[in-house]
Amino acid sequence: MQQNLRWLYMARAIRSFVTAFLTVAFPLYLAANGDSSTQIGVILSVSGLVTVALVAAVGFIGDRYGRRIVILMLAILSCIGSVTLLFFTAFVPVVLASGLG
Repeated sequence: MQQNLRWLYMARAIRSFVTAFLTVAFPLYLAANGDSSTQIGVILSVSGLVTVALVAAVGFIGDRYGRRIVILMLAILSCIGSVTLLFFTAFVPVVLASGLG
């Protein structure tokens, strides 16, 4: 049990670092891509709203189907969003994918 707890804490620390890094790097990437400040603001706002909705859904859906399954599904959605951001630079796919990634 203690070993698993260490892995969980380490994974959480890595995720927190990556999230903090992307909070700075993602807007810079969008600016380098040629997006306007208004577009960047819309992308980040929609991304924040989607993130809030997904976090809220984890609680409600997790109680019904199990938290482990829901957290795995969120990881899969994150991978889908990241791959989408890798291949698309158009505004609409970036807006949709940024909330998932």
